[in-house]
Amino acid sequence: MNAGDALVILSAFILGPWWGAFAAGFGSALADILAGYAIYAPATLIIKALMALVAASVLQRAKKQKSLKHSVIGGILAELIMITGYYLFTAIFMTGSYTAALAEIPGNAVQAIFGVVVGTSLFYALMRIPYVREHF
Repeated sequence: MNAGDALVILSAFILGPWWGAFAAGFGSALADILAGYAIYAPATLIIKALMALVAASVLQRAKKQKSLKHSVIGGILAELIMITGYYLFTAIFMTGSYTAALAEIPGNAVQAIFGVVVGTSLFYALMRIPYVREHF
């Protein structure tokens, strides 16, 4: 299980679309490099930045409400980007086979569910802190 997606979702919700995309993309790509998966870093940069951009944009549509419904929808859309992005990256650049790349989808789906649940839960837990609620 990778907790990175939870932090991508959390950074998107707290920092907004553009800063969230920057933090999620570069932070996740740096994590790939430091963990020895540098080959994934360019894809991770793009995928995680797009995830944060979409998740934060959906939540912002809720205006001042910051509704749970919008955060879950934003998280799900973001995770669909992750699953699709890594599927295409693996199929095109790693295996050269769209069929072989299907093997990664179940693991990425589990990671996606974890990311939405934990990232959204952390966001709403942090929003209970007056300073965080007032400034973010």
